[in-house]
Formats: sequence, C-alpha cells, structure tokens
Amino acid sequence: MHNFSYLGLILFAIGAYLDFVPSETWYSFGLKIAFIAGSTATGFIWWAYFTKRVTPRVKLNAFCIALFYLLVPVISVLFIHVSFTHAIGGLYSTFLGDHKYVIISVHKSKQSSRRFCDFRLEGDSINRAFPAHLCISEAAFDRLPDEFELKLYVKQSYTGSLIDTFDLYKR
Repeated sequence: MHNFSYLGLILFAIGAYLDFVPSETWYSFGLKIAFIAGSTATGFIWWAYFTKRVTPRVKLNAFCIALFYLLVPVISVLFIHVSFTHAIGGLYSTFLGDHKYVIISVHKSKQSSRRFCDFRLEGDSINRAFPAHLCISEAAFDRLPDEFELKLYVKQSYTGSLIDTFDLYKR
C-alpha cells in the first residue's frame, strides 16, 4: 500500500510541475475517474476509522479528527485528479505528442504571492491547466500590453497540450 501512495505522490508532483493543458474530453474523463477513485478511497478510509482498524498515531482532539475525515473526500479527489489528468496526460503528450504551435489570447495579471509567481499570463485557453496561468518575469510583465496574443509551442496529443515554450505572437 505504501508503494501505491509513493507512486501517487510522484504523479502528483509531476502533474503540478508540467505545464499541461488537458483537452476537454481528457479533462472530463479525468474528473470522472477522480470522483470514482476518490469516493472509493474515502469509503475505505472512513470504513477503516469507524471499524477501529486504523487509529491515529498522534493523540488529536475530536475537532481535528472530524475536520480531517471531512476533508478526506476533497483532498483525495484533488490529489487523484492532478495525478491522473495532468501527470498521466502530460507524460503521454511528452512521449507521443506532435510538435505544434497554437496562438491564444491572454491577459496580464499581477498577484501578491508569498511563493514565486507574482506576474502571470491568464486566458480561457489555459483555464484547465494546473495552475491555470503562465509565470513571467517582472520585466516582461512591464513590457507587455494588458491583452495580447501568445504563440505556444506545444506537444499535442489526444490528452491535451504540453507547453514547451511560449513567445509573443507578432502578425
């Protein structure tokens, strides 16, 4: 069981790392798989807790335990969705995708983030990506207009588009 968990963590990390935009059909299929697998996993976790087959190693108060078990469905669906839809789809496109380019419309967005991506490009064409933006530098952010077209160099397959690089599209 631990090996399966480690594989899930690795797939989640890959899915979060890749700049992959799933196709509409792959996204919908991945969401269905995530709900089915997440519901099943939640059922097993709840069953193990309520039948006392699993007990927490750390002594927690009742509120923390209740909060954890109420969040299990959301966390498991998100975890499985990113692992399946974005990681497996992205890896499929990496190895079997065709090199293409796509022109998309984007707009600039500035976020105050304690992490690393304060200057973003967002658009309808990349809404299904995880995360749903492309990061750029502050210098590039200042140089670009508010809305413009972007040329994405991708590896495209049935599962979606893996973004290799992007450049400003000039007509």
